[in-house]
This record gives sequence, structure tokens and C-alpha cells, in this order.
Amino acid sequence: YETPGGGRVKVLAGSSGSVVSPIKQLTPMTLLDVKLPAGASFRHELPAEHHATVLVLSGSAVFGPGQPQQQQRLQAENA
Repeated sequence: YETPGGGRVKVLAGSSGSVVSPIKQLTPMTLLDVKLPAGASFRHELPAEHHATVLVLSGSAVFGPGQPQQQQRLQAENA
């Protein structure tokens, strides 16, 4: 689906926005492929008991309160 800022989100597993993947899972998880233009933002809330792994391939990103992270694998835990 398209984000309001012109980004693109592919829902590979789980759900995001109003899109639900047709893939059935043994363990609940969400797998998204998100591409954003410069300056755009994307918000995806996780249940409190979930964890997240993010791979930034280019550019930078901010996850929750904190500093931008550049081109590195990040482990982000839902606060």
C-alpha cells in the first residue's frame, strides 16, 4: 500500500494498516518491506509483548525517541 508521504509498504507477513498478508503463521509476526522517499515517515505500532528488528539499507531512520541510525542493523524493543 501507499503511505500518505509517498512511501510504499509491502506486507509480507502479518498486517499493517488495513492490509493483511494471506500467509498463515505458526508464530505471530509482522514482516514489512518499507520504502520511503527522503523526509517521509512511517508509523507501525507493535503489541507490547513483541520485539522488532530493523534493517536500514540506505539513508537514516529514527525509532521512537532517539538519534538517527544510519545503514546498520538495529534491534528495537517496543517500549
